[in-house]
Amino acid sequence: MIIFVITKDRIDDQDTLKNMFLDQSEYPVKVVVNKCEAKLWESLGWDMVVVPDSYRISDIRQHIARKFCGEDPHHLQLDDDLAITRRKISDEPGSKKANFVDITCLLDRMSAQMEEGYAHGGVSMFEYNYTKWKSFGHNERLSRFQYYNAEVVVGEGVQVNVVRFHDDFQLSLSLIELGYLQMVDYEFSQCHRTSNAPGGSTQFSSLSAMSEDAKRFQAIHPEFVKTVQKTSKHSWGGGTRTGVRISWKKAFGTKKDKRRMKGTHEYK
Repeated sequence: MIIFVITKDRIDDQDTLKNMFLDQSEYPVKVVVNKCEAKLWESLGWDMVVVPDSYRISDIRQHIARKFCGEDPHHLQLDDDLAITRRKISDEPGSKKANFVDITCLLDRMSAQMEEGYAHGGVSMFEYNYTKWKSFGHNERLSRFQYYNAEVVVGEGVQVNVVRFHDDFQLSLSLIELGYLQMVDYEFSQCHRTSNAPGGSTQFSSLSAMSEDAKRFQAIHPEFVKTVQKTSKHSWGGGTRTGVRISWKKAFGTKKDKRRMKGTHEYK
């Protein structure tokens, strides 16, 4: 498994690298940076993947899946501003900040799931974790912390960069429609600073741009995505934007007959 941390404009403020002890990871870690920041990162000792400055997050995700599929198809992609917690008991309330042992367990678990044949999955979002007292879930909203098998993504022709900001949903929903079961770990949860925090994709996002992308995403998956109006108090300057509501479980396997990889691999 290769771990990719996608970052922009946060060279001195790396939450994910720090909170997940990635400088001590037994798995290879690659920091993905735009060309304009490459020289700044050179002295820090991280293995880098340098992408053109014009690449947005969805372009980067697509590029990684294709370029590194041959090196190791098991990819874990992380945002750069994550904090990780772990429940004291896997299916009950009460959690703590994840320590080194916890993170090691989590990474080994993600790797093992891919070895078992799961094509995609990840760690539950903190916003939804507290409502579900179970160890694992399937085919649900997932963002910021996702793994996938690049052989499946590339082999099925999944196009992540047909959207600009809903790339994580595009990846998950496309594979779910094809009948690839998504694993969501609820023993752990992850959160980030806030939407539209400085750095990252902030420079590209706005209420209007997010709204346009929501409509684009809905047009790709009209049966399972509905657009809704959402009000933001602070993010993107505050105001109303178009968001999405996704029928994840309803979508599962609805396009299984369109799989390109039928009979070639035993992926779940």
